[in-house]
Amino acid sequence: MPEVQSVATCSFLPLNGASGNNVFETGKDQNLFNIADLYSVDAGYLSLMEIPVVEGNGFQQHSSDMTQVLISQAFARKLSIMLNWKDGVVAKISDLPNMVSAQ
Repeated sequence: MPEVQSVATCSFLPLNGASGNNVFETGKDQNLFNIADLYSVDAGYLSLMEIPVVEGNGFQQHSSDMTQVLISQAFARKLSIMLNWKDGVVAKISDLPNMVSAQ
């Protein structure tokens, strides 16, 4: 099919609903906020959707690491403000895939 330029897979179509998870601070019971999430995408998804990675890494081909997470800049700002993190959020999110928890 010559008119197809790129393909990618994802668990949910964008803007077609999503699952959600609560975000907690590690060791505390209070829910900070709820997020909508996609469970999986392949390595070509970000480039196909023209989503730039501004910090950290995108998803890699042949990776089965289910603890990788990609968040929006809005999520990063909100989490940094709520937890008073001055040095950003990269490498601080843990306890995946069971629950999103911020250290």
